[in-house]
Amino acid sequence: MLHRARWNPDFANNRQQDAHDAFQSFMDQCDEVDAGALRSLVAYIPMSAAEFRRSPARASTPYNQIFGNLQIVRTTCTNCQAISQRYERAHSHSLSLAKEDQNELDVLFTEHLGREPLDGDWLCAQCQTRGHGIKSTEVLHWPPVLVTTLKRFAFDRITGASEKIQRYIAYPMHFPLAPGITYHLRAVIEHQGGSSGGHYVASVRTDDNSWYLFNDESRPRRIPIPLDVLRIQAYTLFYESVSYTHLRAHETVLDLVCRLLLE
Repeated sequence: MLHRARWNPDFANNRQQDAHDAFQSFMDQCDEVDAGALRSLVAYIPMSAAEFRRSPARASTPYNQIFGNLQIVRTTCTNCQAISQRYERAHSHSLSLAKEDQNELDVLFTEHLGREPLDGDWLCAQCQTRGHGIKSTEVLHWPPVLVTTLKRFAFDRITGASEKIQRYIAYPMHFPLAPGITYHLRAVIEHQGGSSGGHYVASVRTDDNSWYLFNDESRPRRIPIPLDVLRIQAYTLFYESVSYTHLRAHETVLDLVCRLLLE
């Protein structure tokens, strides 16, 4: 954290920053480091960080082995039925809260990976018509650690102001997201406040399945009733694959941070 300005110059000061933006900047900086390592190889073709994010090599880095998703995005033109597709790698999912009747995490994920109509600016490369596209996303590889951010901050086009969506979104302790893939809640980041400012706190499950509240205004304290964690107005959720929990025999970065903070 002392070198956070290296991730992004915007983090060089003491102003409040968005937790999701911080995570994204840290992951992007990891891309920069890995791309630089590849460029240092004599026989390797020079590669920018942007090119590295699209390359197969990115999946081999340690942080992508933990957070990396592989998904395929298909776009279908409803006018000529042409289908285009591309592979994407990502290390988190951002879920829209635009529909007020969707208040459960699994419903939001279904919507996130479902069929999305494209607006009038989309152009079909085959028939050259605009606004007749449908986009769908399929996850081919789910990560050991799933990072999900709820888009609580929205821009109001009428007022020109940013607003925070305050409604509660239900999320489970155990999340069976796909056949054979179940996640166990590991941490919850909460933003306390409104669109103009606020404060971040984190509830984290340690390796002995105890839950602790981390708040930089006080010392970490144990959460006596674990189910209370499910009542938080979550902003970012960290889920750990149950199979990953059972297989790993080493101390994770999250475990190390928790241990150091609790000492």
